[in-house]
Amino acid sequence: MVRRAAKLTDDAGETFENVPSPLSDAGDPDNYYGRRLRTRLGISVKGKRCIELGAGITGLASHAASLSGAIRVIATDIDEKDELAHLASVSGSHIYDAKIVSQNSHCKGQFVGTLAMLQRTLETNREALRSAGGCQIEAAPLTWGSAESSVFSEPWDYIFGADIIYHSATYSSLADSIYRLMNSGGKLNHRTEALLIYMERGLDEAIFVELLQHIKGLELEKLEIPPIE
Repeated sequence: MVRRAAKLTDDAGETFENVPSPLSDAGDPDNYYGRRLRTRLGISVKGKRCIELGAGITGLASHAASLSGAIRVIATDIDEKDELAHLASVSGSHIYDAKIVSQNSHCKGQFVGTLAMLQRTLETNREALRSAGGCQIEAAPLTWGSAESSVFSEPWDYIFGADIIYHSATYSSLADSIYRLMNSGGKLNHRTEALLIYMERGLDEAIFVELLQHIKGLELEKLEIPPIE
């Protein structure tokens, strides 16, 4: 079996060639990503429906799920109007949106939100995923804490969040969104698991755990991720 890099590209032109994947068996649970998910985290996404929170401009967890045999994958991030409002609030200016300039040469002089850049990344990698046997990834707006998103209309097997627990001001709204997703779709007895990978930085992460466990009533298990061999 020939193993080569899954050459994925983000909207800024950065490539992820350092993430090797046996593209010839991308849909097999024993491929590179599948082995990492099973051996390091104890899960398999083959045939599963997965959603990523805070996917950013790359949606790397979503790409990994697609290449590991998931049948449906949605990468989400903040809605553009909410992102603009947030940026304006932290800048203290009501006209901040007119001053934001993208670093991308084809977008200079106008605001380009995270979700729009994520969509471009997914479009750039569409053919690579198809050739590798992975399912196509959709981008969808999801502002944490908001009930207004199409993603709440269907059930999910796995919710992924990669390093999104770093700002205590978002803990409550993030917990709300996770809880909604774990109970979305109206499918009785459907088991949904959320896998949140983060680095403990001493930023009151315990508060977030408290929100999920004691206020939302979710069952939590802390996993220590072994190093890559």
